[in-house]
Amino acid sequence: MGTAVTSAILAVAVPWGPRPASGGPGGLVVHEWGVNCIRIRASDGTQVMNPAFLDDLPPFAATFEGTREILRILQNEDPPPSSGDAPDAPPPRGGGDGKPIVYFYPSGDVGPVSFRVRFVRGYATAVWPVPGRIDGEPTRPWPSTEGGWVLPYATPTRLAWEGITLSAQPFSEPAGVITDWVGTARDVDAAYVNVEQPRDQSGLGGDVRSEHFLFYDGVGGRETPLRFTGSRDTPTVRNAGDRPVTDLFLCHRVGGLGRIEYVASLAPGESRTLDLEPRRHAVDEDAFRAAARSRLAECLVRRGLYPKEAAGMARVWEEDFFGTDGLCAIHTWTREEYDEDLPAEVTPVPAEFVRVGLTWIANLPLHDEPGDPGE
Repeated sequence: MGTAVTSAILAVAVPWGPRPASGGPGGLVVHEWGVNCIRIRASDGTQVMNPAFLDDLPPFAATFEGTREILRILQNEDPPPSSGDAPDAPPPRGGGDGKPIVYFYPSGDVGPVSFRVRFVRGYATAVWPVPGRIDGEPTRPWPSTEGGWVLPYATPTRLAWEGITLSAQPFSEPAGVITDWVGTARDVDAAYVNVEQPRDQSGLGGDVRSEHFLFYDGVGGRETPLRFTGSRDTPTVRNAGDRPVTDLFLCHRVGGLGRIEYVASLAPGESRTLDLEPRRHAVDEDAFRAAARSRLAECLVRRGLYPKEAAGMARVWEEDFFGTDGLCAIHTWTREEYDEDLPAEVTPVPAEFVRVGLTWIANLPLHDEPGDPGE
C-alpha cells in the first residue's frame, strides 16, 4: 500500500470472542496493525511513498480531495521529493502505512465506543465508514458523486468516530466484498461496529453503516533507519537509527524462486551481511510463500496479535511481500514509533491496547551479481 500512509480498521468483539486476560466484565482489549510502505529511489536514495498503500481501496471507501494529488504524484515513475501543486501538504517522503487494522475486544457491555486518531507527520487519504468528526468539527457535507464519496478536505489530520454501537449482528448489510483484503479483514471474531453516517450536500445519508472494522488510510512520513548496500544476492543491512530494529525479514525472489532470512534484532550501528541467493536454496514457490507467511504470522502473534489477526495480516500482504520479484525488507515498528506517528484515544479506556506495525521497503535498488537475471 515517500510519505507514510496509514490505514486502520477498528473492530470490536463482544463476549463470544477472545477475552482480555485482565479485563473481566466491562473490559476492553484493542488490537491494531498496519504496514508502513516505503520505496527507495534509485537515483539518490531518497525514501518516497510506495503506491501500494493506495492499492485495492474498496470502492465504498470515502477519499479526500487531497488524495487526488497523492495519486498524481504516484503516477510519476520517479516521484519528486515534494509537490509544487500542494504547498500545504507534507512532502511525499518516508514510508506509507497501509491498511492498519484495529480490533476492539470488549468483555461484557462496554457501552458506546469512540476512536480518535491524529496524524502527527501527515494526513488522512481515505476512511470507512465516514467518521462523524474531522479536524475537530462535525464532518462537512460533501457533493454526491457516482464514483465514491470524495470528502471536502485537502489534508485532514484528525479523525473521530464517536458513539459506535457494537453488536453480534450488523444493523445494516455490510458493503459487498470487492477486494480480497476486505474479506480477509472481516474473518475475525469481532463484533460489528455500527456507525451513523453524516449527510451529503443533497441531504442523503444519515443511515447506519455496519462493518467489522473502521478503516483509514493516510500519509505519515516515517522513514526506515535501515541502510542497504551490496547486491541482491548478498545484501548488507545497517541500522543507522538510535533504536534497535527487530523482527527483520529480507526476501529475495527471482522467477518464482525465493529466499528469506530473518534477523531477530539489529542494534543501533550494527550491520549484517546475508546470503539471499535464491537458486542456491531453491524452494518451490508455493512452499516458499506458505513458509514465509507462516513465519511472519508467528512473529505477529509474539508481538501480541491474536492468531486470526496475525494470519489475516500475513494473507493481506502476502502478494506484496512474497509474490513479487526483487529484494525487499520487512521489519516491525516499536510501539513508541506507532504512538509517535498516530496517537490514538479509545473510549472507554481499554484494559489492553496492542499496536503492531510493520515497515515494508519494496524493491530495494541494489545491483545484480554476475549471472543474476534481476527482475
